[in-house]
Amino acid sequence: FSKLKTLISYRQWSNPQSFSNNLLTFLKNKEIETTLANQDTKVGISLCQGIVAKTGSIVITSTQGAGTHLTKFPEIFIVIAMTSQIFKSYKQIINLLPETPPKWIISIKSGKLIEEEIKELYLFVVEE
Repeated sequence: FSKLKTLISYRQWSNPQSFSNNLLTFLKNKEIETTLANQDTKVGISLCQGIVAKTGSIVITSTQGAGTHLTKFPEIFIVIAMTSQIFKSYKQIINLLPETPPKWIISIKSGKLIEEEIKELYLFVVEE
């Protein structure tokens, strides 16, 4: 989290925004101030459902609290993952979803989404 704080300070991002209330509180406890994201978010921070090690894909679902706040991706997107969220396949991630399926599942990988919507993507992996 010190590296995330350093990045935010170095890039002079004055208003990074979290995509869930839980993340907002969690980051505040780590002395990283954010606000709750809206449709005009330029720098957004999100949790993820998992990372597929083989492809480098980041899987995000509405269960991370982003369901009501993530209507489009911000230009600068920061994702926080735990080491336990790194998997060999998509199937492993899908098998861990709750019984009630999320409203949506998105896989972020190299391609149009990153080229057209997300201009900068940062991934922070945190040891548990």
